Amino acid sequence: MSNNKELPETLTACRLNNIGRDQINAFADMSGDYNPLHMDIDAAQRSGMNTIIAHGSIALNLLWESIERSFKARSDPEMRLDVRFRAPVHLDDSIETGGSRIENTDDYNVWVSNQDGERVIEGTLTTSTRTQ
Repeated sequence: MSNNKELPETLTACRLNNIGRDQINAFADMSGDYNPLHMDIDAAQRSGMNTIIAHGSIALNLLWESIERSFKARSDPEMRLDVRFRAPVHLDDSIETGGSRIENTDDYNVWVSNQDGERVIEGTLTTSTRTQ
């Protein structure tokens, strides 16, 4: 049990509004991930989606940005992020990160939610200040 008073109680929220084709295409170019679910609306619809879906790493990267902003003044050498992708992020969705410290620990419940409040990613951030 630890309770480092220097750690924030909540993570700094980061938001990405209206994820567009340009962002999805740029991520596909950067990552080499041209899965038709991300690129082809017909393929996405054949898979049961209403439209193409954004790469999960786009939402995950936004969560890492939130963590970086929240801890930028600290020099913790290591953090571990354990997440589960719970729902896809669709074309034109807006997403926002969140995180709150778990009581009596230095760890956090973290998430990414869409514009409807649905959590598309949920998980735990474990900080290096945690006592073993």
